[in-house]
Amino acid sequence: MPDIKYAVEIYPLAFDDLDGIYRYYYEESQDEAVSKKVTEELKARIYGLAFMPKKNPLARERRLKKDGFRKLICDNYVIPFLIDEEKKIVSVVRVFHAKMNYIKYL
Repeated sequence: MPDIKYAVEIYPLAFDDLDGIYRYYYEESQDEAVSKKVTEELKARIYGLAFMPKKNPLARERRLKKDGFRKLICDNYVIPFLIDEEKKIVSVVRVFHAKMNYIKYL
């Protein structure tokens, strides 16, 4: 396994989003295994940003691109994040369903 190059920081709102996703899948399926599978996959992809965060594209939206946001796409979710090159930190800001107008929440 390669050395971790970046620390991954998950903002509190992103954790809240993950909790909401868990609750949604649990309410829809009444199956904790389904809820766990979805949220664990999202978390795995988020923590995977430690290894090559720049492989994810800069956001195309003008304001987000100007602020340096990149987007990780995971199934039906968009995960905007920032990279602090100096400190080698990836900051995950939120986790949104792809159909949301997530730009207004950033």
